[in-house]
Amino acid sequence: MNHRQTVLLLVAVSTALACAAEPRPAANTRTGTQRMADTLKALYAQAVANPQGNPFLSRNRADVIQTMIALQTGSRDLDNRFLLAQERLNGGQPREAIDEIHKLMLDVGLSPNSVTFRNKPMYDLEALAYLRLGEQENCINNPAANVCILPLEGAGRHTLQEGARGAIARYTTMLEHFPDDRGSQWLLNIAYLAIGGYPDSIPKKYLIPNLASTPKNTFPLYPNIAGEVGAQVIGLAGGLSIEDFNRDGLLDVFTTSWGFDQPVHLFLADGKGR
Repeated sequence: MNHRQTVLLLVAVSTALACAAEPRPAANTRTGTQRMADTLKALYAQAVANPQGNPFLSRNRADVIQTMIALQTGSRDLDNRFLLAQERLNGGQPREAIDEIHKLMLDVGLSPNSVTFRNKPMYDLEALAYLRLGEQENCINNPAANVCILPLEGAGRHTLQEGARGAIARYTTMLEHFPDDRGSQWLLNIAYLAIGGYPDSIPKKYLIPNLASTPKNTFPLYPNIAGEVGAQVIGLAGGLSIEDFNRDGLLDVFTTSWGFDQPVHLFLADGKGR
């Protein structure tokens, strides 16, 4: 072996030893599902940092608006306070929304009967907040199979009636000023249904007939049995698939949510109603 060959051999051996000594990067042992969860977590953090771009982060937007209001005055402050009440309601905080609306009405000098075409959106929001309050206090917390399902009979009626009665008072006032407001008329009838006052307690001129069931009504009722079979999920609206996922001949249920921080759910049927 000549000198040149010896030098080349030494270089090759040195390079091989150096490569062998370098630590190899650790293999990624996280599953695809885990990596997907990491991605969703990162997306959620980005959305929370900029809630204006996500329609489902109303509470986060409300907090941002609340901070902005503290630094503003004049008409822009009033506009943002109205937006704040809207976001509180959209974020599932109807009582907080009602409080914001009442403070805003007080500051601009509006009485319960000062409904005009220009300020009607504020009264609409107030009435809707009361109706939503009733729904949340009774529908979400009430395990009855017919709760929140028309015609709102029996256990489906509201036992906590502050929300429905607040909505009734406000929709009645709005209809006195805008008798052709069919949206308010419809929601007024729904509120009366919720407390068992339909149809007898509704002023005849606002009554929408045939909303309650009758002995001749043959339309089938579909009770909500999700709580009974262990399939009740509370979260943001999402998707639903019904399929025999494990191929045992029984239909299973798979649900998703718009909430980045809310998991998917797979309910496998056992053939015994659960």
